[in-house]
Amino acid sequence: MTQTLPISLSSDTEARASGQISAAYTPFYCEENVYKLLEAILNADESRAVYAIFISNQTRSVLLREQRASSSTSDDRHSVIWDYHVIVLDVTNSFVVYDRDSLLTAETYSPVDAQHYFEHTFEAHYGPRQYEPTFRLFDGTQLLKRFQSNRSHMLVDLNAPEKGYWQTPPSYACIGPEEPIADALDLWRDCLDISQQRDIDGSVVLTLQMIVEGLFA
Repeated sequence: MTQTLPISLSSDTEARASGQISAAYTPFYCEENVYKLLEAILNADESRAVYAIFISNQTRSVLLREQRASSSTSDDRHSVIWDYHVIVLDVTNSFVVYDRDSLLTAETYSPVDAQHYFEHTFEAHYGPRQYEPTFRLFDGTQLLKRFQSNRSHMLVDLNAPEKGYWQTPPSYACIGPEEPIADALDLWRDCLDISQQRDIDGSVVLTLQMIVEGLFA
């Protein structure tokens, strides 16, 4: 199934600087960080063309370089194998990525050139195929309307929530109502389903090659 990028830069688009953004951040809760970042960006300027990119694959094991969470003392590329990761792509004026978990940016929500980010975070031939990333792009405005998370995937024991979380959760309330919305975007069912056959809220699923050729060719 052929996918096309839902992104274009209009030559008559008024230039708007993509700069540092202030938004809530909690390590290991990347989907919520992206939600809060999109919220801050679009509250400041609802015309911004921003996307959430969910990164995963069929084995739920993707290799990313230049990660702050890397604990390796022998790996100068600061590699981490995540089950998934989420970043923001802003194409309002130029292609930039926001990823506070990356060493390619300052320890704030500062933008990094998207081509530089993808070239240094992912490599076309960097190891076993089970670590190759696949990307699902969601329109930022639609994600804010429909995404919810009850953080259950971060519980040590789903059947015993009193045991707490694997990582300290954000201090603010869970995103979405206490009673789940039936048709809301689910993190595991929808956002991380990288099947090429599922068209979810106009999102598209892309390979690394498609990302590179579509954005930077």
